[in-house]
Amino acid sequence: MPNSNKILQLMITAAQQSGEIIRNNFRQDTSSQNKTSHLDIVTQTDLDSQQEIHKLLVDGMTKLGFEPSEIGFIEEESSSDSLKKHNFIVDPIDGTTNFAAGIPFSSISIAYALEQDLKIGVILDPFSQTLYWGESGQGSYLQNQLLGKRELKLKPKPKTSWMVGAHLNGPDTVESQFKLYQKIFPQVRGLRNIGSVALDISMMADNVFDLILNQGCFMWDLAAARVILEEAGGQLYDYDGNQLQFNWHKSKKKYQLFACHPDIKNQVMEYL
Repeated sequence: MPNSNKILQLMITAAQQSGEIIRNNFRQDTSSQNKTSHLDIVTQTDLDSQQEIHKLLVDGMTKLGFEPSEIGFIEEESSSDSLKKHNFIVDPIDGTTNFAAGIPFSSISIAYALEQDLKIGVILDPFSQTLYWGESGQGSYLQNQLLGKRELKLKPKPKTSWMVGAHLNGPDTVESQFKLYQKIFPQVRGLRNIGSVALDISMMADNVFDLILNQGCFMWDLAAARVILEEAGGQLYDYDGNQLQFNWHKSKKKYQLFACHPDIKNQVMEYL
């Protein structure tokens, strides 16, 4: 794809600039407000992060020669979407509850799609400054100070070695989720609810997690992580075992899904 490397670098720059905003406001921003409930909140830092990403992407794409009228967005903290030819799917802080509570574990998620075809995903943990990125057909990668840079390749493991990203998504799903986790916990190494599904899936691409279970996340949580995971050899599935399909015209749709290596999908389905 022409300009793909320049678009990737632009997305990385936008994530890094947003990461600086998040770090500067960590344990300083006490402005959280409820959106749909006390479990679904937004902070001023979410809004500032999204504004910075949006501006940098529009300015950067324009400098690359793209028409502003062809640049669209799906953003968590926006009331409406604007799908165009070149679309960015943005979660300015995936893990707002962690951020607001003073837990330094969240991420910035930016995906790029040509029309409705996902091409590039960038996810940054602003605290460890771990960067994940993937490009369709070009692989996915990790870079940080501790591990350096390396390509990501997911490998299936025996069930007794699985680490499971076990999210809790709210009052309407908590009973079914606890029943599922009660069934699976004795068979695996551990369950973790770390609070950022974008980071969970990225860490899966690096063989940290083996299974992710979620019953209430959105397209902006998943789009960038999907590129990274699929380029590493993993997949997102709905609870019927089909590859997860996004509804591009209903970004507020909640998704029930699991993520894993295709070789263990049938084992996972036994629990569902």
